[in-house]
Amino acid sequence: MAENSIEKLELHLFLETVNQYYKYDLTQYRSNLIHRRIKDLVRKNNLNYISELIPLIFYKKGFHEELMNQVSVGVSDFFRDPFVYKVLREQIINQLSIFQQINIWCAGCATGEEAYSLAILFKELNLLNKTHIVATDVSNKALESAKKGIYSTEKMQQYSANYQHAGGLTSLNYYFTSLYEWVKISDEIMKYINFQQHNLLTNKALNKKHLISCRNVLIYFSDTTQELVFKLLSESLVKQGLLLLGPQDNLHSATLASDFEVINETAQLYRKK
Repeated sequence: MAENSIEKLELHLFLETVNQYYKYDLTQYRSNLIHRRIKDLVRKNNLNYISELIPLIFYKKGFHEELMNQVSVGVSDFFRDPFVYKVLREQIINQLSIFQQINIWCAGCATGEEAYSLAILFKELNLLNKTHIVATDVSNKALESAKKGIYSTEKMQQYSANYQHAGGLTSLNYYFTSLYEWVKISDEIMKYINFQQHNLLTNKALNKKHLISCRNVLIYFSDTTQELVFKLLSESLVKQGLLLLGPQDNLHSATLASDFEVINETAQLYRKK
């Protein structure tokens, strides 16, 4: 049997064992993504073959969390794609200010930068005092980092530029406390965000959300799974609620059209009918 065929068989056996033991179906992700990340997991454990991971499922303490951290997206920046936040800044007042309480879900929040960016935006729109943000991720490790709200100063120059291009009203530093080589998000921003573990593939919808941001998450799932996750997001929104997707989250137009109308196609901002 060819080497590639053997590795595919090993991967199949590993994923099947994960599904049987953890009740988590990793085949719902895109196959090339899972293959690449499982190979990285092999290297991190100083192993040679994917099949050598199988005993770790049963016997290595904390392997489930290690696996979840490996397959989760985990990429985030403050005010990433600034033009998107500029569109939000222009649209939110008209679309969401009418609600007595604004419920936001930041799905796939990774280490928290996007959730905090949304909170800063709502602060500057004078809406944060009636806003509640739930930020979720499958990785508890990422969530623990997000809850601390501490970030390296290395990228603050880029984050500040993003913020200004997004139409920021002051200096981004206003929302942080300096800690030598680190900065910490202010308590005034942190208190409006509830970080919690949630698996888009296995957990239920979160009800009555007025805005859901799920950016560059769907792209990691197979086409069939994208449809299922999109349905969950749709079910979580109130009528006239807003859905924000990432630039690479290319759902079939018919899927979107059935439940949503376009607010801004470039920013991937939609409103539920």
